[in-house]
This record gives sequence, structure tokens and C-alpha cells, in this order.
Amino acid sequence: APIAQKQLPTLILEKQALDAFKRAHSDTLIEAISLPSGSGLSSLHHGIVDAYIAAYRPLGQGLACQELFSFTPRLLIHDSHPLAAKGHFAFFDLLEYDIALPLEIGTFSLIESYARQRGVSRLSLKGIGASSREHAAFLRAGGAILVLGNSQMLEHDPECRLLPLRDDKPLRIPVYLVFYDDKISPGLIALKESLAGCYQKNESASGP
Repeated sequence: APIAQKQLPTLILEKQALDAFKRAHSDTLIEAISLPSGSGLSSLHHGIVDAYIAAYRPLGQGLACQELFSFTPRLLIHDSHPLAAKGHFAFFDLLEYDIALPLEIGTFSLIESYARQRGVSRLSLKGIGASSREHAAFLRAGGAILVLGNSQMLEHDPECRLLPLRDDKPLRIPVYLVFYDDKISPGLIALKESLAGCYQKNESASGP
């Protein structure tokens, strides 16, 4: 059963979570692939994947969206960025820099609404390509990227880092396992429970 997640800069489905499922369900064949942002629904419709993981709730007839967990966005920067010395960020910090946001409309609207609540109404938003080279150039030029989960850029460029959001009420963005409700199977149910449990355990271990 192929499942998909979007490409750089965010790594929502971590290898350890998938490995834990494979160990517990050795009789279920599963393969994880990465797809360009925004292509999950069409890939599901055309049978390329049996399910996909998305940081937004898509709309469509017959779709089932099972919430797995939620993330607080973090800020991906280069070590030379002025915020590196601070060690964390707040949304008003973003007013001074070029920012790249997740491409999904649902995720963007959540971030935009949260920023407005904190008095940040105009961010300098930039579009960047999907390749690690384009991301590295953007970051080295002083840009920053809001990401969920971890980032594959940490593997491509050791001079990058993730900053946590410091806020008394941090933004939480839900992540869903999406599939057609007439394709529900014991394997998908087990996958949903396994991924949700893995991330809840990791978050509890990491502390507040």
C-alpha cells in the first residue's frame, strides 16, 4: 500500500514512525513515497497511492480524513541568520525577513490567521522551488522557512537549524491520513493508530 507525503522542506512522516509500523505489522506491505505539494489528492484519485499524509483537511466526495497528530511550526534558517543567536522565534520576528510558507492553502490560512492575531498582518512571503538547492540558496541569502515536523534540509546542509516557536499559546497544525472511505482496510486502520501513537509518544518524551 503506497502512502505519500509532500516534498521538501517538511518531513512529516519520519522513518522511525514507519519502521515501527513495519515491525509491528510485517504481514502488511507498505511503501512511502514523496509527492509535490498539492498533488496528494490527484495521486489518490488516480490510484497512485492508497493514502496520503497532509497538513490540511482536503475537501472531496468520499474522502476520509483521520487526524494523526498536530505540529507547532518551526523556523528553518541558516546558521548565519540573525535569529540563530536568539535560539527561538516569535511571529513578530518574521516581519524583518523573507519567509517561505507551506504551499497547502489550508496550512497557509491557519498560519496567516494566527499571525494576524499576534499583530503580524504583512509578512514578506516568497515562493521557492521544491529542490534542496533552491532551499539552500534561499536560506543562505537570509530567508527563513516555516516547516512542520523535521526538515530534510538538515541532511542536505549541516549549517541549517530549526528554531522553536516561543508563544504562550503556540499554533498547532493538524496532520491527517487521507484516503477514500470505501477503501478502508485493517491495514489503514492499523497505520493510523501506529503513526498517531508513535508521534504522541515522541512528543511526550520531548517535553513541553
